[in-house]
Amino acid sequence: MGKTPSKGFPKSPYRGVLKLKLSGSDNQYLDYAQHSFGTVQDGWFRLGGDFITPTKSWTKMRLYIQGPDPHIDFLVDDVSLQEIPDDPNWNTTAYQRIEQIRKTNFFIDITTDDNLDPNHVQVEISLKNHEFGFGSVVADDYLLNPEYPIYRNIFYEFFNWATVGSYKWKYNQGTRTHPNYDRSVNITNELLKQGLHVRGHNMFWGIKGNTPTWVQSLTGDQLKATIQERVRFMTNITMGKLEHWDVNNELLHGQLYEEMTRDPTYTQEIFRAVHARDPKPKLFLNDYNVVAGGAVTDDYVNQGNAFKSANCSLYGLGVQGHFASYVEPNPAIIKYRLDKLATTGLPMWVTELTLANGDENIRADWFETALTMFFSYPSIEGIILWGFWDHSMGSLDGALVNGNYFHINSAGRRYLDLVKNRWSTNIKTTLTSKSSNFNFRGYYGDYDVIIRYRGKAIQRDHFTLYKGEQNKIITLHVDGTTDEITLPTHRPTYAPISHVHHVTHDHTQTLGHASVKSGTSHMTCTTRYSGLSAVGDDKSTDVMCSSGEVMTGCSSITKDGQSFRDGEYFWLKSGSPVCRAVNGYRSAAREYWRELLGYLNFATVLYLACPSDGKARFCVKQGFSNDMACLASVAGCTSYTYYASMDGAYPTPSSCVAQNDGISDVFTYGACCSAPSLSCHVRKSSNGGVHQGDTASVSCQSGETLVGCSVYSEDGNTAGAYPSGNNTCVAVNGRERFPGEQSATAVAVCCS
Repeated sequence: MGKTPSKGFPKSPYRGVLKLKLSGSDNQYLDYAQHSFGTVQDGWFRLGGDFITPTKSWTKMRLYIQGPDPHIDFLVDDVSLQEIPDDPNWNTTAYQRIEQIRKTNFFIDITTDDNLDPNHVQVEISLKNHEFGFGSVVADDYLLNPEYPIYRNIFYEFFNWATVGSYKWKYNQGTRTHPNYDRSVNITNELLKQGLHVRGHNMFWGIKGNTPTWVQSLTGDQLKATIQERVRFMTNITMGKLEHWDVNNELLHGQLYEEMTRDPTYTQEIFRAVHARDPKPKLFLNDYNVVAGGAVTDDYVNQGNAFKSANCSLYGLGVQGHFASYVEPNPAIIKYRLDKLATTGLPMWVTELTLANGDENIRADWFETALTMFFSYPSIEGIILWGFWDHSMGSLDGALVNGNYFHINSAGRRYLDLVKNRWSTNIKTTLTSKSSNFNFRGYYGDYDVIIRYRGKAIQRDHFTLYKGEQNKIITLHVDGTTDEITLPTHRPTYAPISHVHHVTHDHTQTLGHASVKSGTSHMTCTTRYSGLSAVGDDKSTDVMCSSGEVMTGCSSITKDGQSFRDGEYFWLKSGSPVCRAVNGYRSAAREYWRELLGYLNFATVLYLACPSDGKARFCVKQGFSNDMACLASVAGCTSYTYYASMDGAYPTPSSCVAQNDGISDVFTYGACCSAPSLSCHVRKSSNGGVHQGDTASVSCQSGETLVGCSVYSEDGNTAGAYPSGNNTCVAVNGRERFPGEQSATAVAVCCS
């Protein structure tokens, strides 16, 4: 294709869009190609890509080409469409490549002192550290947290590489003029101390939502000066520490710096500046939809070739690998896209691998497919997972490890089997003479050699098989000392943990008061329901009392019975209390809110909040685990967090306690009631079932009235609580429970 000159900087790429006519009147659109930074000087260029047809029934397909900006014309010379065939033998050919590119022959010559009987000398040869990179992004809040030693131990057991993802410009914990990345540097230092290699992610991210707002108001010259200053600062604090830098993340999908400087090659200047300041790290482009999707694969090839030709210190291509959730990776398509990228001649790293399936056994199969294809591909030097523990990643259905007790699921065990067993070298042999020669074949990497004599370890040696080395000869001598040596011990990866919840009592605020008078002391309560919230993070729904009522409690459940909710809280609207429920991150279903309301009228009500001449005080408190004291009886007790991470809330006779599930703040909300002769008791159920949707319930005793209903689990993941019937509180379990975890408990406040 070619096009006429543009009067301005091209802000939008050429895109290929596929329109499918589905059954009925619906249409589906898919991107299948992209070309960024097209200018008339490029002349004709190839706009290519691939797509997977949807499983839905469709009757017509149209291919569109969309131009970048108005008044820019382009010509189409030729169009072709061809099918990518499946490869039923992909696994066999992949393992043939693995045997060829990941392993080498080596020889060991061993001699012994005369006092040793060679028939009792056993040699153990074990690969301890792959030359190939197997890693994960680090969860900053957990790696250095003393309460999470098992997170660290699993990380060090599973991986030899790590990505520190908090070097991003927007993650600056200081100010514009005095940036602070101390936590990122401390994490990097800890990883280096443990012998891991570290990738820095990322120095720049030239997309509006991922660049500080103040940067976007700069002039082109100001931006250049600011970027140079950031390069100086970031290279100073990481000098000599990092193996890789993602320099300007996802450049195919956002060219903010190029637009601001009016220079389509400006990122190449950033690469040169970073390399000039710190020559050690290998510098990467990093983008998505280049392997897990095919819409921008060809565009990435063009970009890689352009950077390579510019001689700007680009080392390799980062291919993110965010596969569509609940869609099986296709090895033939993966290889088809990798073959395209390999034409650049640049090394590749899979930098952000994710895939998801709710069935952990299917997930294990899918991980094996993706890992095998990547490990077998010659240009790929390493694979980084974008998280492995369900507490610190985007999709719970993509985890290798689950729960507060770090249960290694089927996918995690499959990963370990591949990396530690099938793709590892472990050899045991016995000498046949005082001078023995062995020839082996093993994976590239660092090896331990343990010499045992009559079963006791007496000597330990090391050697490395470097990539590309062939027929290496290792010479070892076993001396006559037969004293037993102490071998290194393994970290307690699977040991149970117990978190200490530090309860705070500060920052309590009174939101407001409500009261009601009646000529009777009869206690009556009712339940008011809100509508459903919208779907999505932070979507909420409200419910209020009717006239003459006092609110005593606020609780909620999710419609689909899952645990993705931020909780509930009280707020005041024109002086009247409102119960609000909020959907959480990753929520798909809408939140369904139910609230306990109090009446002093006993004609049409089910539950009473406060007896005659009753008063309610609404309070809020923030912290990691909060205890909010009441001067009167606690009627309603609930919790709220910004991050859908909490264990829930439970009342005591005179306080409301909310507890987080992890490291984020949690807010405690309580309704404190007082009235003449008011007597309240907290009643708690036993733990409910371990499956999602299982319930636990507790009822008030005869003569008592339910005025508050909440849910609690030491291990979080609850779907909420609601009143049922006249006097019963029901709590709902929000996730399948893993070994060692507690399920949901219902907690009721019963007053008389």
